[in-house]
Amino acid sequence: MNTRERFLAAMNYGNLDRVPFWEFWGFEKETINRWRCEGLMNMDVTDFFGLDTWELIQIDTGPIPSFVPRTISGDERSRIEVREDGVTVRVLKNRPTIIYSGIYYPIKDRKDFDKIKKRYNPMDPPRKNRVKIVKEDQALIEHIEKGWILIKELNHDNIY
Repeated sequence: MNTRERFLAAMNYGNLDRVPFWEFWGFEKETINRWRCEGLMNMDVTDFFGLDTWELIQIDTGPIPSFVPRTISGDERSRIEVREDGVTVRVLKNRPTIIYSGIYYPIKDRKDFDKIKKRYNPMDPPRKNRVKIVKEDQALIEHIEKGWILIKELNHDNIY
């Protein structure tokens, strides 16, 4: 069974040869380097662990308009910044992919929620333009309606 067949069988409660096995977040570069020092062959980690492959279609579900990202302060170890989603976080400088802690969130009460929910309208026309297809030769966004996305493979009639 290939990855696509396995995925479709899982989504349709079909018979599987095994459960799909993915690593969505990737591995830290430092971790892979350590594994190599400990004897990991010079091969792709996905192949080494027998992970299924997957394709990424990025859908920007962030606020429209987004908040202005900015750095508020910092020291030798970390910095405090506001992200595009309005959340203020502390980020470690030596590991910028790891968020140390959330400090402030833009929703504290119902009034804040009513104010910010306008930025998350799924029918907002600019939201359609914020869809990024990573492998344009394999997938095509057919239609976006009420937050659902139908993906149609090029040259095929299978919608999944």
